[in-house]
Amino acid sequence: PASLPAGVEAAVRTAAFLAAATFRLLLSLETETRRNRQLLLVSDLGRKVNSILNDELLLRQAAVDIHRTFGFHNVMIFMVDEERSSLELRAQASRYASPIQAHERVQIGEGIIGQVYQTGRTEVIQDVSRAPSFVRWYADTKSEMAVPIQIGGVIEGVLNVESDVVGGFTPSDRLVLETVANQLAIAIENARLFGMVKEREDR
Repeated sequence: PASLPAGVEAAVRTAAFLAAATFRLLLSLETETRRNRQLLLVSDLGRKVNSILNDELLLRQAAVDIHRTFGFHNVMIFMVDEERSSLELRAQASRYASPIQAHERVQIGEGIIGQVYQTGRTEVIQDVSRAPSFVRWYADTKSEMAVPIQIGGVIEGVLNVESDVVGGFTPSDRLVLETVANQLAIAIENARLFGMVKEREDR
């Protein structure tokens, strides 16, 4: 209003500028903190690749680490079954007790998970309400990312994460999860080789 005392507008503009600068700084700090946690996750998983030679234990530990680091409300790791007709849920970490029993197995080509297994390409769905192929596990899932796990040039599984916000994934999240999937592939292959050697020794 024209009746404001002189200098009030300038003071308000200064306050708004300082508030905006503070907000930008907080966002920058949050982004940097998240990036540091992601790098620590990659480093920690890299160490576990060389120490955990049981693939079941490795998958469970990886799901827990990803869930704890990223804060995604649901993390699942699927591996193809021996007949290669479907993908089986092998590890999960989430804020829920357990998945719906009927969804513990995904058919090849079914939903985003089954499609990623077929194409071998990462899929990021920032708004699942716009994805006709989305298979709903939990009512509050708003976005989903599925990353293929490739062993020896063959797709053997899918790392799937879900967020309860629209646009829940950043390019950095995708890069880190693809790196994690590659490390999982190496670890699974190492575990399999170790199992073969052990079996031969037993014989």
